[in-house]
Amino acid sequence: MRLEDTKNFDGSFRLKYAPYRDIINGLTKRQNIPTEEDIIYCTVSHDSSRILLVLQDNDEHYKVSQYDIESLKEKFTYDLEGEYIKAKEIV
Repeated sequence: MRLEDTKNFDGSFRLKYAPYRDIINGLTKRQNIPTEEDIIYCTVSHDSSRILLVLQDNDEHYKVSQYDIESLKEKFTYDLEGEYIKAKEIV
């Protein structure tokens, strides 16, 4: 739920969680990873140490990449190429 979605509530939501504002705001961290291709799918590994991406260059070229979550350095890349392929997510 986004904070903007709480505008129509009676105000009790904001009052209830106001004492925890500092804790809640510090739970997530936003970081940009520049890529040359479009990001089709993104997930974080179970141990929260890596980011896994499916990137699309065109209908004939996809790439699966793995980044270290701390340094944001690329650790692994696997190219998928073919006449016409589709890659959606990592299972």
